[in-house]
Amino acid sequence: MVCAPFPAQELPPVGLSDISRAWETASKAAEMGIKMGENDPDGVFFRDEKGASIQVRFDDFDAHCWATAIHRTFNLATIKGLSICFRMLALYQLMAKNPWARPLFSFDRKNRLRIDKGLMAAAAATPLNVDGLFDPDHIRRETGTFSSKERH
Repeated sequence: MVCAPFPAQELPPVGLSDISRAWETASKAAEMGIKMGENDPDGVFFRDEKGASIQVRFDDFDAHCWATAIHRTFNLATIKGLSICFRMLALYQLMAKNPWARPLFSFDRKNRLRIDKGLMAAAAATPLNVDGLFDPDHIRRETGTFSSKERH
């Protein structure tokens, strides 16, 4: 487990190139079947504003695989590495659970996922919540994906 002495929502923005590189790295690791070792983090302990510990475990195989790849590239023992990791996992969760986001990604001829640059930029810069996830409405505003009915 990685211990972070601050809340998840204090993880800073990252560069678009960092999150793009992390997506490619994690995707390749998953595709190639990365071997996870004993020294690879299986989760993170965050501290909330009152000092209480909030544990986020990478119990899901895909999350653990992606976190391992990001750790080996960016180091989850650093603030930047943690921020990149949680932004990647939050983006993955947002894309999986929000049908409005589907037009912002597609698969190419080689069956590789391509993500809209605006969505990647929003993921790099949008604040995370206490659980290390994005507020979907914030991402929708950043990407301009509200329908005309929803804007009124």
